[in-house]
Amino acid sequence: MEGDRLQGFLAAGPAATMPSGPFTKMGAADAEMAQTQTISDVPVPVNSPTVATPRHSHVSMEPANFRSAGAPSAAARRSSSGAGGTAAARSGPRLSEKLAASYQAANAPSRASSAGGGKSRRAWFGKGKAGAPSPKSTWRFGQPLDTSTPLTSGGVPTTLEQLRMVLLQGEGYMIEGIFRVSPAASALKASRELAEAGRAARISDLESAAQLIKVWFRELPTSILAGCAAPLVDGELRSPAACDAALQRLPEVNRRTLYWVLELITDICRYEVQNRMTAQSMVIVFAPNLIAPPETLDPMSALEVNRRVVQFMEMLFTHYNEGGGPAGRIGPSPSMVARGTRA
Repeated sequence: MEGDRLQGFLAAGPAATMPSGPFTKMGAADAEMAQTQTISDVPVPVNSPTVATPRHSHVSMEPANFRSAGAPSAAARRSSSGAGGTAAARSGPRLSEKLAASYQAANAPSRASSAGGGKSRRAWFGKGKAGAPSPKSTWRFGQPLDTSTPLTSGGVPTTLEQLRMVLLQGEGYMIEGIFRVSPAASALKASRELAEAGRAARISDLESAAQLIKVWFRELPTSILAGCAAPLVDGELRSPAACDAALQRLPEVNRRTLYWVLELITDICRYEVQNRMTAQSMVIVFAPNLIAPPETLDPMSALEVNRRVVQFMEMLFTHYNEGGGPAGRIGPSPSMVARGTRA
């Protein structure tokens, strides 16, 4: 029941009628693009692997100094939880139940705010039904991902595609640590002001453009993964195929946007030799922005939520990569931009 409550907290966006495939609804321009601009259109640089080395089971995601004395290691928790990462006989509430309770606690108004003496904390799962944004707020981060969101012809938020174009035109995929290295605070602030004014194309700091893509996901009033959050954090999605099936149940804009993320990861990790960013490291830096537990959730549970989002995205990327990706690209590849062509 609590899993259903979590879905209720996280559910957002209009209900979508599921097409037979992830990219069934295409216009004429999209159909033409699908015939000529495929994943194979992205050349693999010399001596650069197509995908990164997969994460091995012995790799721990937690900081070396995180565990307190006597606490089980990540490897020990995996051993007791089985192949799917879910304990077969776990006592106490499920992780989705704890997450739902933490959202409730985070959303509860404080005494100060109830008395008008303070400002309540912004709840990650949303603040109720939002009205149509004004023209000035159309490009602002933190807007609901719904019918009011400006979309590209590929069906993804325009702001995200503008930020990716900044990276591709500036060859940000060649920068070591791109998406991992934080930009200067002043550069990030200036770049965000441009993006929220609808002038993302004028951003010159490439590390800020990469950081803003992550910020955009983190500040969504409802997680992009809302529709499958409960089975995800409870470890019920145990195979790449199961993860992709869960993705198909999301609203179309959420689904296309997540495929957009997978496409971005593919483009970046093709240049792993230059940027030192593997598919695994890209997933790790994106995961905390896809589901961000509030501070009311205990640290060990919050770490476990993040670990399961990472596992989900890794399996999803595996399914995406083994299938060769969708028939047509959602956006332009690095080589397409270098040639002066667009998706």
